Amino acid sequence: MRTEIKNGQRHKAFRDGDTFIKYTAHPHIEEAASRFLGHLGVHAPAVTAHGDHLTAPWVAGKDLIQSDTKELQSISASQAAHTLFGEWLGGISDRHCGNYLVADGTVHSIDHGEAFRSYPDESDLYTAMIHPLRHKPGHPGFWTTPIPAHALEAAHDPVLEEYVKAGTAHLSEASASACMAAFRDRLDQVHPQMTVGHLLPTV
Repeated sequence: MRTEIKNGQRHKAFRDGDTFIKYTAHPHIEEAASRFLGHLGVHAPAVTAHGDHLTAPWVAGKDLIQSDTKELQSISASQAAHTLFGEWLGGISDRHCGNYLVADGTVHSIDHGEAFRSYPDESDLYTAMIHPLRHKPGHPGFWTTPIPAHALEAAHDPVLEEYVKAGTAHLSEASASACMAAFRDRLDQVHPQMTVGHLLPTV
């Protein structure tokens, strides 16, 4: 939820000039997730954790529900596939239309408080970005859209495990280990011919 400051009162999430501020119990999760996605080249605002809140650059865009047909048409199938791959690899759940912003033809992935999950909900990815894209003209073969090669290569960088560790530091050792094991399992599934269809084999 994004709201402006009203009557001088602090809201859970709000804009202050060119900065987005959100108060949350575990801001380090979103900081780690933004770095994880950024390393893969996915467009996601760079988050900085500050104790009980986080900050990020404000993205002046519309979410997928507010975006009109022309704006949705401006999103390339390749960029959508790239974004979905990053979220899938990072075990990022809670993906709905409000957690993607479209600005100048670029889709920005936001709100990653439920990242590095051991079992992310596949339906999240389907109902969010894939649903508005799969029906629009020009993307009849979205399921066979290749994941960009540079993202597949970056997926094997050991630094990603450091982000997973940072994003699960608040969990018990057993839970954090399960999240890391799930990440490594997804990483083992990455291959050079990977497409959108490989991310959601049950859809």
